[in-house]
Amino acid sequence: MLKKSLFVYICRMNNLHNIDLNSLSPSDSTGQPYKDFYLSPDDSLIKYYSTADSFIFNGFVLALVRSGQSIVRINGISHSVNANDIVFVGPNQLIEFESVDAKRDRDVMIITTDFIIGMPSPMDVDVIKICNSSPVFSVSPERMERLAGYYSILSESCKLPQNIYRAEISKSDLYALVLEICEAYNERLSESGAQVQFRHSQLYDEFFTLLCSYYRRERTVGFYADKMNLTPKYLSKAIKQISVL
Repeated sequence: MLKKSLFVYICRMNNLHNIDLNSLSPSDSTGQPYKDFYLSPDDSLIKYYSTADSFIFNGFVLALVRSGQSIVRINGISHSVNANDIVFVGPNQLIEFESVDAKRDRDVMIITTDFIIGMPSPMDVDVIKICNSSPVFSVSPERMERLAGYYSILSESCKLPQNIYRAEISKSDLYALVLEICEAYNERLSESGAQVQFRHSQLYDEFFTLLCSYYRRERTVGFYADKMNLTPKYLSKAIKQISVL
């Protein structure tokens, strides 16, 4: 029985979609794609959503949720997503949608790893910290309205006609949006008086890294346990305990 929950993770990878930023539609209406990000106004990425499927994006996934309620699993851990929540998931993470509110209102974008790493420190460090420790966190309605304003400006910048600085302007707008999110996260830590503990143990992260690499040809618990120098029973029990946190 202990192996059952772990085996379910492995089997669910049958329906895994690896979504590459370059495979998505252009970010602007002129047909000229941006290499640094993909905008999905009004959550048009819905075509990828299915409660039967799993997804891995090769970039950072950022969502500003203004209304609606959904449940998303990130590396096997369930998160309730509600109005005024920010969802910020790092690249190559296993994302599954348990439920999606048909009346949701959110803006979604995918940002390349190169763009995030290229930001001045400590912003790049802050983004990694957010994605690892709190991929879903709440902000005030006023903060969410301000963030939505940044997104709107970014969307309009992408449509600037015949502007030779359009790409630079858009990247500056995106930088401002991410900076605002980092500030909101750091304020939240200050108010709580303590650092948010990482929910993903080293063992848990290692398992999902291996799973994403070998799921197409290896479906046994024993294979992954051997790779991690663990017994199948111990690995299955550990994953079960962490996934219900």
